[in-house]
Amino acid sequence: MDKRLKHRTHEQDLALRDELHQALAAQSISIGDAVKLMQRISRLTQPEFAKHRGISTAALRQIISGTGNPTVETINKVVSIFGLEVGLVPKRPRIRITHSDKAKPEPIKPEVAAPVTGRTKNKASSD
Repeated sequence: MDKRLKHRTHEQDLALRDELHQALAAQSISIGDAVKLMQRISRLTQPEFAKHRGISTAALRQIISGTGNPTVETINKVVSIFGLEVGLVPKRPRIRITHSDKAKPEPIKPEVAAPVTGRTKNKASSD
């Protein structure tokens, strides 16, 4: 029996699409894994999916395995059917700690620092 013909409901197909979009939004999926999931959602073999998207089977396999160096145009051909395109997104913030950062004392925040007046707090309140 053909593996592609597993019975999936419309709700299951929508859940797979949601999984794809959530993983892309969270930047938690590689391009290869995303394309593999798109192929799975489409219920096509690699040769069928590649032909449908207008690329070679070899190019599709390289994208999925992460060994290729596809152009933006090629990736757009593959992902456009899902309403996606290659774009620039901000990187997730990275915290870098260097040795000099560890040695620096934390600055005193202005709202916490006491005003410097030459008087102590008790003397100022007794005036």
